Amino acid sequence: MATLKFTSRPSPVLTELRPIYKICQALLIMHLTGRGDKCSLVKLHLMNWAIKTPPRVETMKLAADLGQITLPVWGFDPALSMALNLAYSDQLIEPTTTGFELSIKGKQLVKTIMDDKSVMVEEKTALLKIGKKITEDMRNLNIIRGRNSAGKSTIVHSILYALGMEQLLGAQNDKALTYVLKDYVEYGGRKCFITRSLVMMELESNGKTITVTRKIREEKVDPRLVEIQECAVLTKGEQAEPLYRYLHDGGSAQIEEGYYTYLEKFLGLDLPQVPHKSGTQTKLYLQYIFAALAIEQKRGWTDYIANLPYFGVRDARIKIVDYLVGTNVFELDAKRARLDHESVQLNTAWLDITKALSNDAQKNSIQVVNLPTAPTAVFHANEVSYLKRTALGPMSLDEYKNSQFQALLRLQQEETKWKDATPEATLKQIEAETERLLRLTAAYEATLGELTLHRASRSANTVHLKQAQDELIKNKAAQKLINFGASLDLSIAKDVCPACHQD
Repeated sequence: MATLKFTSRPSPVLTELRPIYKICQALLIMHLTGRGDKCSLVKLHLMNWAIKTPPRVETMKLAADLGQITLPVWGFDPALSMALNLAYSDQLIEPTTTGFELSIKGKQLVKTIMDDKSVMVEEKTALLKIGKKITEDMRNLNIIRGRNSAGKSTIVHSILYALGMEQLLGAQNDKALTYVLKDYVEYGGRKCFITRSLVMMELESNGKTITVTRKIREEKVDPRLVEIQECAVLTKGEQAEPLYRYLHDGGSAQIEEGYYTYLEKFLGLDLPQVPHKSGTQTKLYLQYIFAALAIEQKRGWTDYIANLPYFGVRDARIKIVDYLVGTNVFELDAKRARLDHESVQLNTAWLDITKALSNDAQKNSIQVVNLPTAPTAVFHANEVSYLKRTALGPMSLDEYKNSQFQALLRLQQEETKWKDATPEATLKQIEAETERLLRLTAAYEATLGELTLHRASRSANTVHLKQAQDELIKNKAAQKLINFGASLDLSIAKDVCPACHQD
């Protein structure tokens, strides 16, 4: 009977997930960025998020200099929350009304860390660079206050609708909205039915302002159409040529005409590719990011990321947290995918070359020796040899060349003897056939030249076909916009070919 034996071995843990490291990181944040060695919980998470990458540190330094935080997305770290609980249990920190402050014991530990110039150098440098200018007053927190049925939820739903995120409410388009935005409004004891309604919202990101208009109820206008003006329409009364984008349809997060593509670029995001359940790669959609940041009041508290739209992403919640926390999982996955792709390319190229070499060698009765069948880390070309198969057995190419040279000398000697004994008529006939052979050879070479030209033409036509297919995709997207109600001045909308301008 077989016996199974298990040996307990330590498992490696990421530094970011080690409790002591995370605790010391939190203490440094309070000491170096908090006033009076104290920080609010929000500021702790913000600084923890910021020091993960140098660009984020620069962003926070700029925010400190400008006195305003303008971050489109940043995340809370569950590991930091656990570290704070452990630090409190170990009497390193004490609670305040908004967060935590260092205890005497915590200040002693921080002093030890600061005195040691070899410990947590990167964290200390980053936090000193940010400084203490980031305050809780810079968070731009807005509170909507009102009695029951005053319209608080309606405002939030309208914001999500304008952003194209109404799927977080459990439905798409106007189906996700309450009756007061699309059906009727109760006023003075009677119902006033709605014939036209829309949402306009002004957004600012990275120094750029846009105004988004999305129709809720309007005849002949599809709610999947979004109108964008790249100016401050609401606050400054500016006007600009409208751009039209669409959402909740194929390509709305991939191609230029898609609203989610536009919004992702506007927010300054670069969403990674993640594994799809079908085995392919797909984008970590913007709706996923908003699902972690917007909490819907009825079902939003049922999970730590509730009301998640289904896009077939494998381990979606894990991928969202990885992105928001700022781990390097996506960089590692991308690097692994790139190296795998390069490995496949190298193997394919090696197989093609070795196969072509072997085929040419076989045609000339040559045997290739010591040629690896796959790429190797160290390749010595001088170890590869070639043997010519002959009636006398295999011989090296040098030996075969010498034997052929000797055979050529013998043939030349025999040719001289043969010419002296051959009649004149036979020699003339040989010359005529030789000339005919030369003409055929010239014609063959000319044909090869024409064949090369035809192949080049075929390659060019393949490129043109790809360009035509790309243009077709773009024109289909434009047609979607037209069908949704956008009045774009396109040739294709007038049944005119956009390439040759013919009807």
